[in-house]
Amino acid sequence: MEGLAFRLTRDRGPNDMPEVDSDRMLNNYYGAYDFTGLLSGDSDLRRAEFAELNGLPAGLGREVMLGDEIPPSEIFDQVFDQWGVLRPDVFLDKTTDNLLGNYPAGLVRAGYDFLTRAQATELDDGRLYDELMDKAEAAFELASRIDPVFPMVSDIYPLILVEKNRSREAVGFVDRNQGLIPPQDERQILLQVTSAMISVGDGGVVRDWMLNRIESEPAQKIHYQILFKEARSRNSLADCRSAMESWVARSGERDAEMASLLAEMEAGATVGGGGESPRARTPREEP
Repeated sequence: MEGLAFRLTRDRGPNDMPEVDSDRMLNNYYGAYDFTGLLSGDSDLRRAEFAELNGLPAGLGREVMLGDEIPPSEIFDQVFDQWGVLRPDVFLDKTTDNLLGNYPAGLVRAGYDFLTRAQATELDDGRLYDELMDKAEAAFELASRIDPVFPMVSDIYPLILVEKNRSREAVGFVDRNQGLIPPQDERQILLQVTSAMISVGDGGVVRDWMLNRIESEPAQKIHYQILFKEARSRNSLADCRSAMESWVARSGERDAEMASLLAEMEAGATVGGGGESPRARTPREEP
């Protein structure tokens, strides 16, 4: 698979599934495809600058075809902002909208491949890990511009942002998707993302986020539960008690799990906390 096309080969892929050339896909998406009919900021200038940054001949426009080597991550950073957002002035009927799903689907395949390769790197090979995570981010970033609620974009992309020390951007992304995906998926994403933030030491971001959410949605129990979890990761009895009692004051319900964990803490039990970082996490399903 090289973007939106499959190359016919003599090789049988694992489990009879077609293989993905992730580097070629990302090069095609960033250097060859024309998204002017879809994204508000895409232009010939973006493709020309991409070619210049890669030392390619000028004037090739969208005919630029790169080799298998992906450019440095800073090049992605320079073209991110040139995509724009999904154009509001273009009418998409059901068939067109369905076909456009092939773009984020291809990007998810590439991003997922980079992510799993990053997770498989040796712990002492930070350079390779960072390079693969940069590529995963580049794939998921463009997919999010086209369809931020596409399956595996809405949940994996914010985890990548957390891993790259951009937790507040992850908060903004999740909040923008609020109400646009099924409630059970929103809950799962919220738990995963906040656990990742706690594990990388961004508990303060979690506290601010949940307090803001409680202010706007005071009846949502999960926000108090996450506040409790973050406080527990710091072994703060006072903050755990505050989170539990805030929910009691709001609902009149004494949460059994929070009460039990608080009792353990008061008894001096060993307290665990946090969650897995994106590197340790195994994505729930293959795209």
